[in-house]
Amino acid sequence: MKHEVASHSATYMVEENPGLRTSGNEGQASSGQNSTFFGELRKKATVPLAVAGVATGLLGAKMFAPVERDINQEALNSLKNRPASELVLGSVEAAKAEGVIGEPAFKSASFPDVSDSNPYYEAITGMADAGIIGGFDDGTFGPDKLVTRQQFAKMIVGAMSPTVVATEDSWQDSNKPFNDLVPDDPNSLYPNDYVAEAFKNGITQGKSPGKYAPYDNITRAHVTTMAVRAAQNLEPVLLQDPPANYTGTLGDFDPNHGKNLIKAEYNGLTEGLREFYAGWNPWQEATRGEVAQMLWNLKTFEKQEKQGADLVDVQKMAPYDADVPLALRDAVLGGVSGAKIITSIQAEHPANASIKASFYLVDTDDPNLRLFILKEGDDYVVRPYRPTFFIFYNQFHTNLVFLYDVKPDMSNAFMSFELGNQFARINGESADDYLTRAVQLTDNIERDHGSNGWVKPEEVKDILGSSTALKVSSSQGMVTYNRDSDQAAIAKIANSF
Repeated sequence: MKHEVASHSATYMVEENPGLRTSGNEGQASSGQNSTFFGELRKKATVPLAVAGVATGLLGAKMFAPVERDINQEALNSLKNRPASELVLGSVEAAKAEGVIGEPAFKSASFPDVSDSNPYYEAITGMADAGIIGGFDDGTFGPDKLVTRQQFAKMIVGAMSPTVVATEDSWQDSNKPFNDLVPDDPNSLYPNDYVAEAFKNGITQGKSPGKYAPYDNITRAHVTTMAVRAAQNLEPVLLQDPPANYTGTLGDFDPNHGKNLIKAEYNGLTEGLREFYAGWNPWQEATRGEVAQMLWNLKTFEKQEKQGADLVDVQKMAPYDADVPLALRDAVLGGVSGAKIITSIQAEHPANASIKASFYLVDTDDPNLRLFILKEGDDYVVRPYRPTFFIFYNQFHTNLVFLYDVKPDMSNAFMSFELGNQFARINGESADDYLTRAVQLTDNIERDHGSNGWVKPEEVKDILGSSTALKVSSSQGMVTYNRDSDQAAIAKIANSF
């Protein structure tokens, strides 16, 4: 197996957040300038600004038949532009004929446009099998299509499984919360009864006073906020409050939605979202795949009961130990000569016990050959790995990132330690001054504790153990630990080398 070493050439990148803006209520995005949210990055090779993970995601009970359908945009615009006085009972059939509302005739949990390689495959099939979401009349799911707000009301109510009753009749008076819902089929719960149920349970407040905007596409920020409200109002003890200093990926980006996204991220509800890093735009309209993933995370949520070091299980084994699975032993011995110690690491999410990350590390007779083993289905895949420094100097932090495969791509990371102590910002230093100091610190560590451009993790356990944060990722999911609440878990993984 070829041993790859990290390049020492420094490169720089600016990642801009595409238009983070503020909003009102559930949020009309206001105009705003693009902001450099993540900033420049100094690293050993050019990579995307993310440590990607594959996620798993509350409540299983009474479900309702899927009823969303594809949207005829031309018909939708025609309906939205008509005077409110025309949106009366007589227009329901017309709306159906225009392709705006109605129930598809065919649904299936097996979709030709969602292969098992789709990042949202598990979420989409799981939600479809539960009868919460479905496909379109042609049998497809459309993972990249957008979701209207009335469709999402049905999805979130189905995921949380409250009893839905025909409440819309009570809206035919001056006290009804929304005046922009088209009267629908009285024999169907969709869409207005789901909107009514979401309002009754405090899941939605509308986009503006008296307006639900049922045909508007829902944004990522609104999906997050409504999911958090649903959990808090229907299962108040379910989600955990994040530690006081936990800021999440985007921070408190908006007064109405920022804290909800922080709470969602801390509880693992954003796990599995593609490209969920600092450039992720919460005001972008959510796709059906993204909505399926977030609601699947919510539906399969398991409250974590473990704390501290108990969140992490570390086992060291020799290749021929009886506890080593035969397929794992064959993978190690068949691909590597001189394998000595196999270290099994399983990390559980600090808030959501359904999310775990597990993998194996292998020490060999060659001090320059370090191996990472990932279980994929019934197979064990063996790859070399390399600990590499990344300096996010506009954010004033430095990470030691463990990458597998030959490409230095942070989507191939399985661990990322955000280093503390000497790597923290000092006395308000500028980004350039921090970069200069961090370069010197990392160069010194590579010189004193490195080999062929790689850092030897067993020689820097104290540095790793004092990290302010740690991300652990595998094919099962991604787990994030914070020093203030999970220091013992970080130290346990650091000491496993």
